[in-house]
Amino acid sequence: MIGDLPMYRHVWEYIKDDLPKGGRKNDPVQPGEPHLPAKLEGALRSLYDDYVRYFKLWEDSIAESDGNQPPPVFIVVCNNTNVS
Repeated sequence: MIGDLPMYRHVWEYIKDDLPKGGRKNDPVQPGEPHLPAKLEGALRSLYDDYVRYFKLWEDSIAESDGNQPPPVFIVVCNNTNVS
């Protein structure tokens, strides 16, 4: 928690200044794999762990049902291609 809010609510406000501005290929500090701010990486890992749990529940329930339930999805939206 940050104050009265859940830790990963409004994560953008806490990470936006630490994201790349000009793209990875123009970044002399990080030419290879991107460096994610710790709060962003924590948020993504936490959300992905939740997704994995729900996907496993879906797999188990699909075996017991008629098979017409779509699988859960994990979608990450970025504000531009440099950030993505």
